[in-house]
Amino acid sequence: MVTMIIVEDESFERNALKQCIDWNLIGVEIVGEASNGAHGLSLALEKRPDIVLTDVCMPVMNAIEMSKNLRTIMPETKIIFISSYDDFEYARQGISLNIFAYVTKPVKEDELLRTVKKAVDEITERKMEKKIYSKIKNNYEINVQLARQAMIYQLLFGISAELDNLEHLGLSWLWGDSGYRGIFLLHHALLSFPKWDLWTRVCGVKVRCEDGVFQYHQKETVREHIAEKNHPITKDMQDFSLIDETYIIGEPQEEGNTVLITTDNSRSIQNLAWTRSYKNSRVFCYASGHDGLSYGDDRFRRIILNGILWSIGRI
Repeated sequence: MVTMIIVEDESFERNALKQCIDWNLIGVEIVGEASNGAHGLSLALEKRPDIVLTDVCMPVMNAIEMSKNLRTIMPETKIIFISSYDDFEYARQGISLNIFAYVTKPVKEDELLRTVKKAVDEITERKMEKKIYSKIKNNYEINVQLARQAMIYQLLFGISAELDNLEHLGLSWLWGDSGYRGIFLLHHALLSFPKWDLWTRVCGVKVRCEDGVFQYHQKETVREHIAEKNHPITKDMQDFSLIDETYIIGEPQEEGNTVLITTDNSRSIQNLAWTRSYKNSRVFCYASGHDGLSYGDDRFRRIILNGILWSIGRI
């Protein structure tokens, strides 16, 4: 239902507005009442009503001042003024505040209901439009995500794509002078798609999440040994230790891999980082990088940065 608060300093009139009119008839729920503009403003901020039905002249804060404050915080709220003939000109100041309507005193029930019903119709239409827009947007985002995945799979299979299509999907970074390049598989990515032969060819690990092989351990001290100090990713680096999650899977196959980092931790895959190629793409695989402590280590971050730069051909 559409929600509304009533702001009126005269208690008799306030009660009459609340109790003597069948608001349910037009789908309105009264969620609060206030005796002056200051109280009305506070109540509106608390209840966030769709409609504020308010008298104009009130003590402490009148409806004009209250509406000015409301407009800056709740611009879509419908504000309806109730005004006597004597202060009608005063109420016209509300034009600049985009007041939805004016109802003159003495209030006629049918006139008031028609006025509020118009506000209800606009609010309902606006909510429906937002709901439709949200659904369309969500469907679009889902479709774009699926399209991005399909495009990546297409490239992994070696099927070419147009640059315009890559740009439309936010994948233009996959395009380079020498074709598609830059695959960086970090930690859990190595475990993905255990039954997919293509992913096996990309990462170079045949046995990953199969029963009886896969194990993982948290908060392990991992001594990372730099096995290849002349490679651009690990050039001139020294051995270091990380506190990280480890897992045991099959070791990367020897053919086509250059192992950069190893460990002697018995609860971890022994080859932690390696490079390889897949079609015309450079592939960097790094099994570390689960725990936040890893990313706090500048040596780990250096390997990540160098791995990205190497995979896209920058170093």
